[in-house]
Amino acid sequence: MKRDTHKEIVKIKGELKDLRETVDFLLLRPDNPVEYVKSVLGRSLDRVRVFLAINGRDSLKEIANKLPGVNVPRCSKYLEKRKLIYKLDVPGRSFVYRKPHWAHVLNIDDIIRKEYGITNDE
Repeated sequence: MKRDTHKEIVKIKGELKDLRETVDFLLLRPDNPVEYVKSVLGRSLDRVRVFLAINGRDSLKEIANKLPGVNVPRCSKYLEKRKLIYKLDVPGRSFVYRKPHWAHVLNIDDIIRKEYGITNDE
């Protein structure tokens, strides 16, 4: 029973954090979210690749292994400061990041892939 309660609390905390990030984003950036994402990513293919690799499951270390030659920690800090990703509290793991709910709802990943000509394999 205790373990189930802990899992529920962790899940609720994650949902609250996601809602907070979404509200913060909308309050700070009421304009077009897609244009904002494109402006943050700019012409940096490294930032684009890191942004697309963030999935809420893989740690930064795992993402860095998938993206050799990319400074994943630097890109993730840049994206976090601009509210495109946020840290999850995952005990016993390297930093794990997730995109906010609005990014999933607006299907930002597909838009960015199309905009930058990136296939799913990259």
